[in-house]
Amino acid sequence: MTLLAVLLAYLVGSIPTGYLFGLLRGIDVRSLGSGATGGTNVGRALGWPAGVITGVIDAGKGVAAAALGRALDPGGGWLVAACVIAAVAGHSWPVFIAFRGGKGVATAAGGLLWVHPYYTLVAIGVFVLIVLITRYVSLGSVVATILAALLIGLSSGPPSTRVLVLGAAAIILFRHNANIGRLLRGTERRLGRQA
Repeated sequence: MTLLAVLLAYLVGSIPTGYLFGLLRGIDVRSLGSGATGGTNVGRALGWPAGVITGVIDAGKGVAAAALGRALDPGGGWLVAACVIAAVAGHSWPVFIAFRGGKGVATAAGGLLWVHPYYTLVAIGVFVLIVLITRYVSLGSVVATILAALLIGLSSGPPSTRVLVLGAAAIILFRHNANIGRLLRGTERRLGRQA
């Protein structure tokens, strides 16, 4: 049952929301901008309403994964952690579109909101502040991810929550490797630039 739940969470995470939005307009968003299927690249390619909707649905995948884990293991957090990490991995490497997906930020945020809402909201607030000041979504994502990992990782919560945030953070930072390189070189795209 545990492995089945984790597999199901991965498949939920693999639902390529942004890619499907693009298909409705005859566009493969993976061929534009960063090539990712998350809300930021979808916003650049299809307009910000589509980007925001994509981000909200992607966050919902994290919530659904956490809810699945909690429903099957009401007394523990390990299955919740495994399911959310699987959903983030599914969003990042979706089986349905040749493992070319998004960066995992929204899906992780949705799952973490379910598990540890206070510190997750703090990290989201920092993300919004950084994006408003710098117009770098990637910078906001990286800083908020590290902040969430520190806050939740150093909190007095259960070990499963620490494993969840560290696992999700590892995926997100890995997926932002190219963005980090562009930020260091000063060539990263700012919010508002088209794909």
